[in-house]
Amino acid sequence: MNDDTLYIHHSPKFYLPDARPGMVRLKSLSIPELGLNLVEERDLKTGRPYPNKGYFVGGPAFGRKAYDGVLIQANRSLKSFTINLLWELVAGEQVRHEISVSLMESEFQAVSTSLEKLYGTSESLGNWESRWPDHLAELSPLVGSPSVEFIPTEKSIKRPDTVRDTLENGRIVHRKESLLLPTIEPERLNQEFALLGAMPPWDSVFDSTKKPA
Repeated sequence: MNDDTLYIHHSPKFYLPDARPGMVRLKSLSIPELGLNLVEERDLKTGRPYPNKGYFVGGPAFGRKAYDGVLIQANRSLKSFTINLLWELVAGEQVRHEISVSLMESEFQAVSTSLEKLYGTSESLGNWESRWPDHLAELSPLVGSPSVEFIPTEKSIKRPDTVRDTLENGRIVHRKESLLLPTIEPERLNQEFALLGAMPPWDSVFDSTKKPA
């Protein structure tokens, strides 16, 4: 592994309870600081990898499995970045989700917006030390990890300082979130240490350090 590399794991999540397959699709994911623009079908697909089938999750258009997010390769000098997501519901409604991420330090070579990756674990799950920061002490991974929904839930109530919703007719059309995160060991992103859905495989990484000729 190159010492100059930072791996970003982001799991785009849209919550729509009692929904059928295909009712929500991730149309695009972009990170302007990296010049990265991913689009549905060519790069992305939407699945339901969790036991709770109300969650629609974006992953790489790689194989047939539904994956828990995407892996992105960036330069380790990156200190902050913005993830822009565009979701579309089956009736044509669109919801934008903007996530601003800042890194607390650069000790390790990965970062994940899925907060369960910060847990200290048993030996069977890697024997990792906790990376949970004090400022997230009152939040669960469910509330603290980025996600969006059509009808506002308790998420924006429990995180009034870091979540801002724009509503039209009582429905979310744009959510802005901010996160201050520690780095983690890249090995935490391996499938054998997954706590929820299937992790995206390492050979599906989107390499933002390679620029088109």
